Amino acid sequence: MSPKRLERFQGPLFIAIGAGLLALPAVVDNYILHVMARLFVYVLVALGLNLLTGYTGQVSLGHAAFFAIGAYTAAVLAESGQWSFVPCVLAAAVVSAGVGYLLGLPCLRLSGLYLAMATLGFTLIVQEMLLQLAVITHGSEGMSVRPASILGLKFDSDYRKYYLLLVVTVGMLLFARNLVRGRTGRAFLAIRENERAAEAMGVNLAQYKTIAFAVSALYTELAGALSAYLVGFLDP
Repeated sequence: MSPKRLERFQGPLFIAIGAGLLALPAVVDNYILHVMARLFVYVLVALGLNLLTGYTGQVSLGHAAFFAIGAYTAAVLAESGQWSFVPCVLAAAVVSAGVGYLLGLPCLRLSGLYLAMATLGFTLIVQEMLLQLAVITHGSEGMSVRPASILGLKFDSDYRKYYLLLVVTVGMLLFARNLVRGRTGRAFLAIRENERAAEAMGVNLAQYKTIAFAVSALYTELAGALSAYLVGFLDP
C-alpha cells in the first residue's frame, strides 16, 4: 500500500482508536482501567525518551531520576505546602525541565557510552538523595499522596484517573507531534544524523541538545507526578 493511501486511512484509524479508548471504561473492570492508566504513564515516558534518543540521538539511562524528581516534587508540595494538583504538576514540570537543562550542559561533549554512564550516575545520585533527605522525602518509609483534585472534582477512582491520564497523554502526544514537525524537530534530526553537518548548516548544537534534555525531562517528570497521584504512594 502506498504512503498516500496509508495517510488517507490515518484519520479514520485515529478516530476509531479514540472512540474505543473513550468507551473502554464501560466494558472493562477497574483492574483493566488501572493497567491502562499505568500504560498512559509509560507512554509519556516513552515520548520523552524518544525525543531525546530517537530524534536527537542522545543516549540516556537517567530518566528514572527525572521520573522520581517529578513524583517527589509534586508529592512534597502537596504534603508540605498543601498545594493543589495542577500547581504541583506545573511546579514539578518546571523543576524537572530545569534539572534536565542543567544536566544537558555538562553532557554536551559526551556521546554514546560516556553519555550513558553519566546519566546512569545521575540516577544513582538522585536515588541516594531521596534516601538521605528523609526529613523531606520520608526516606525508605515512603510517603502517601492524596488523590488529585481539579475544581472540586476528586480523581479518587480508577474510572476518573483513567480519563485524567487519557486527556493528558493525548495532549502531550499532540504537543510532541507538533514539536518534531517544526524547526526544533528538524534540528533534532540533523543532530542525530551528523553533528558536524548540522553545525555547518547553522544548527546550534549546545542549544538544541540542552533543549532536548529539558523537554525529555519534562515529559518524564509529568509521568512521574501523574504516577504519584495514580498509585497514591512513593518510595525510592
